[in-house]
Amino acid sequence: MMFGPLLIENGVPGYENLKSKLLFWMVTTCSTSSGALISRRPLPSLCLKPQEALLFAADHQRDEKTDPEVHIFDDKVSGVRKLHQILAINRQRQFLGSVKKIYGGAFSGHADAFREGEQEIIKCFIEAADSFQYLPGKSVAANRKRLFRHSTLVVGKIQELFGSEVEIYLQHFANAISSLSTPLRWDLDTNNCQHFTRNLLNQLDVSTLFHRFPINYFNNEAVKKKKQWPFPRYLLSFGSDIDTPIALLRPQVRSLIWNFYHQKRDDCDMIEFAEQFRTKACPAPTDTWEILCDEDVISECDATTRIHRLSMVDALWAIPRDTVSILQTGLMRSWARHSDNEGRSLSPRQWVSNRLRLLHQLDIFASLCSGLAATILRDLGKDVEHLSRYYFPTAETFGTLHSSEKVVAYPRVGIMFITGRERDWWKREVKHIIDKMTKKRIPLK
Repeated sequence: MMFGPLLIENGVPGYENLKSKLLFWMVTTCSTSSGALISRRPLPSLCLKPQEALLFAADHQRDEKTDPEVHIFDDKVSGVRKLHQILAINRQRQFLGSVKKIYGGAFSGHADAFREGEQEIIKCFIEAADSFQYLPGKSVAANRKRLFRHSTLVVGKIQELFGSEVEIYLQHFANAISSLSTPLRWDLDTNNCQHFTRNLLNQLDVSTLFHRFPINYFNNEAVKKKKQWPFPRYLLSFGSDIDTPIALLRPQVRSLIWNFYHQKRDDCDMIEFAEQFRTKACPAPTDTWEILCDEDVISECDATTRIHRLSMVDALWAIPRDTVSILQTGLMRSWARHSDNEGRSLSPRQWVSNRLRLLHQLDIFASLCSGLAATILRDLGKDVEHLSRYYFPTAETFGTLHSSEKVVAYPRVGIMFITGRERDWWKREVKHIIDKMTKKRIPLK
């Protein structure tokens, strides 16, 4: 699970028999993958060759133990969950894909309490960027120190504005991962990365599509601009599961993430899987993949492959969870994994164009989400006397909706169903269940 600059993983080798002597640790590593690891999240892939960005990692420091890591494991003797911190070598990670669970919406303007502070941070960042210049006559280490010195003020303002919000999440994750009720051992069927993330999010107040707000939110201006709330102020929550609740009886087969998760995908990542929709006929009518296309790609409809060209806004808003997940995956994807329509590596100009288009789409998506939240809050503020009857839409139900679908609810009888969803979902689901039950097992030699 990724949270801000942190990466939390389960199923890593546990550490036992820890002994300390002055500042050195004697560590014996057990052979079971039963622990959890908290480390630095990989940087977004913005440079053409990110590992050669000297300001972030000099050549002579690549093999040095400079990254702090925290290992959590269950002691076999005492049964107590323990924690151990070490310095490790920065490891390169390759992700098949990422699925967004919570969209915080920072710098989208959706929360009154953060709007002025976000503008100050942006101004401070621009000033710091303009004042910093790389000096060729100085060493890499000296330029790095200057860069950190210029960025200290920006980081301080971010911490001052969002510190209380981040503290809510960190405190919850610390309690969850330290509890023995949260399993750390990795298991493909019962505790893979999705199950582990669900356990960490359990009992965190993010179960509704939009964040909750105090009762006197619309009557008291000071409450709107209050810096600290007892619950997080996120912009959108998409639920902890990839599939929709079984009570709805219709999984979201239009979701590219749902198809990627349920189909064999060992030979490609999420972006490569999405690009298949423009090269060959695919049974699922998924259209979110079109956010990956350049403006000069696919201008005409192709009935054979069900390809159609959507506007950028329509493609971004088709299934919001898919959109932000694909963009997030693309942001972490290195230059070496990208290619043009003819299968050749991207040129420097094409790579810059790719990154700028991705950042532009992220900005548009943030504006769309912020506008939706602001409109809903404005409408609720017009009818405050009926606010107690307001139904908070659940993230599990509404987090995977397609823009063409509607949820019809009958609160008196407790019935809810979706209109506009694909009708052949059960064929896919039955096939998926049969494939899982008849999964071939390779005999031991």
